[in-house]
Amino acid sequence: MYNFSLSNLRDLFLVKTIVDSKDFQANHYLMEINANWTTDATRYGNITRYINHSCDPNSQSYTYIMYDLSEKDGRFYYDKRNIIKTMKEIKNTIITYDYCNRLVLI
Repeated sequence: MYNFSLSNLRDLFLVKTIVDSKDFQANHYLMEINANWTTDATRYGNITRYINHSCDPNSQSYTYIMYDLSEKDGRFYYDKRNIIKTMKEIKNTIITYDYCNRLVLI
């Protein structure tokens, strides 16, 4: 797996420029999982929202849904996470993935 860091000041500046932009297209981070589910990282998310799409990607995106029955109130809760995993070692390579991912239930 690849961990993102913004140790490079140039990269940090570019990310900040995109985030601060008032341009709708520059801040559009929706990823459709299926007809009923969409991930929206426009206002909350991490650096993975800047990964580009490719028809020949070097990483894969998975959506995990974890279910839990609360002992406290007996209610059913779930948590959804998008996971980006590289298919091989990709040091010094731009990370890309295909936005068409698969849903994994846990």
